[in-house]
Amino acid sequence: MRIGAKDDWTPAAPCVQWTEHAQALGAPMRIKVYPDAHHGFDAPNNPVHYRPEVRNRNKPGGCCGATVGTEPAARADASREVTQFFAIELGDRPFYHWRSRRPPPTGYTWARPLRWRFPAARPCWRTLPGICK
Repeated sequence: MRIGAKDDWTPAAPCVQWTEHAQALGAPMRIKVYPDAHHGFDAPNNPVHYRPEVRNRNKPGGCCGATVGTEPAARADASREVTQFFAIELGDRPFYHWRSRRPPPTGYTWARPLRWRFPAARPCWRTLPGICK
């Protein structure tokens, strides 16, 4: 997980706690908090700006607004680290997104989402349909 310390839409602290809990249960999960990054820091060419129209339960009063935008150094580092993480976790297995409407190219197989290796660390959320059964 990669997250910005200046993220006022998805604060880093709960993510750090969740990652520590998942790691304690054996999940292959890592987190890195980028000190100068806001929400969406890994989006390309998105200048830092305030979005007053978005719902934000993390604001005082639980109403609206969030700061978003690209942080080039964090974006580059996150891209490198995520690529390295998946190379380690997936190895040389070919991957083709399981929700794609197109058939996989020759030599590839359908890949379901990664599942937790330990049942105790396998949370289920309504926002992740099809992962937990």
